[in-house]
Amino acid sequence: MKHLIAALLFSWLSCTALATEYLTPSDRVLNSLQVRASPDANSAVLGQLNVGDELEYLGSIPYWHKVRFSPRKIGYVSKAWSEIIDHELTDKVDTSLVDSNFKNFYVDVVDVGTGLAMWIHNDNFNVIYDGGTQDDGARFPNNRLINFIQYHQPNLKRIDHLIVSHPHKDHISLLPDVLNNFHVNNVWDSGADYDSCIYAEFLSAVKKSDAEYHTATNNFGVKNISMNLGSSCQFPSAIKLNYGSRINTEEKIMLDKNISIQFLYATAEHRDDVNENSLVVKLVVGKNTFLLMGDAEGGARSKWLANAAPEKNTIEADLLECCKADLKADVLIAGHHGSTTSSRRLFLDAVGAHYFAISSGPFKYSGVTLPDQEIVTELSKRGQLFSTTKDDAACLTNAAKIGTDADNTVGGCSNVRFIIGHSGVVGDFYAPHE
Repeated sequence: MKHLIAALLFSWLSCTALATEYLTPSDRVLNSLQVRASPDANSAVLGQLNVGDELEYLGSIPYWHKVRFSPRKIGYVSKAWSEIIDHELTDKVDTSLVDSNFKNFYVDVVDVGTGLAMWIHNDNFNVIYDGGTQDDGARFPNNRLINFIQYHQPNLKRIDHLIVSHPHKDHISLLPDVLNNFHVNNVWDSGADYDSCIYAEFLSAVKKSDAEYHTATNNFGVKNISMNLGSSCQFPSAIKLNYGSRINTEEKIMLDKNISIQFLYATAEHRDDVNENSLVVKLVVGKNTFLLMGDAEGGARSKWLANAAPEKNTIEADLLECCKADLKADVLIAGHHGSTTSSRRLFLDAVGAHYFAISSGPFKYSGVTLPDQEIVTELSKRGQLFSTTKDDAACLTNAAKIGTDADNTVGGCSNVRFIIGHSGVVGDFYAPHE
């Protein structure tokens, strides 16, 4: 949340510079402070104020400071564990990345075969959005996502945020290794009910880690998750997890100066298909925006051509209704691996992206190999499209790819990298060991 309130205030202030006060944890705090709904130690917890983060200071009463927790919520923080600081503000929002210390920022769509795995990073933080595949399930040390990360940052030890759009195998199968081999600070999960051994393995790894676990379904406390698993699964069917704060779609999570993520869609409703529980994430890097769709859908496959608008009660329809203005993006990571279940044309109009990425492979979903040609054609009309399916056949025996070389398995060759620098976004394929 660092600088979030400052950014919001810029639009409210007049042209003259103002001295504005903020609240931050004092030196006594090791990790974070609880922000409560009322000035009472027994009141509901709105969330955490981490060391180094700031909230707008609104005033004080005995024992408590009043703060703006989000644009619509007021909270209270203990005086004994916090301190007030001043900032000089003007009306101009600095959304540029012009900074002598700034180095390029990367959004990588890693070629893991039929699935999705993204690594979002600069020198100061690391975020993973999904990590799964239907093809190459090799585990550490041959886990393709970890190989990719370690090739580019061999000394990396920490992942700040690990986001799971939904619990299907092709989005989570590589993530238990990530939790077991990196220190992960925060895990963000839809929290959708789902019976599968790989999800049980993932949740077991979350439990063993030190990560704070956030979902759309629970706000703090301990809950026992039960799954109906086959007898061959070696992981427990009942897992007790300690939850952190519930996902808040109104909150921007600051990663670095002028860099943030925000969950645009997160629902606690049970859906028959967990694709419809996908966490949709907006990533803002200075003046550039990415939209990460997971497997969010817009309707039935057969109706894509006839229906430009998303069907009612789909994620794309809900996003158009609730927050159309927030959908504008420069780069769209296409939903559901480029399937016609997603990317309805009115939704694409609202996003208005110039770059697109599809992550898929040869595995057949219900007899269909993705991406669908209709989506490839539509996105190519609208801008520049990159697909990890490029050169899949040649990749089988490629002797220089991320992961095990020449393993007769797709993946590891057609990685997509978006670089955000002072001049904006540049996207391209690149050789695995570039």
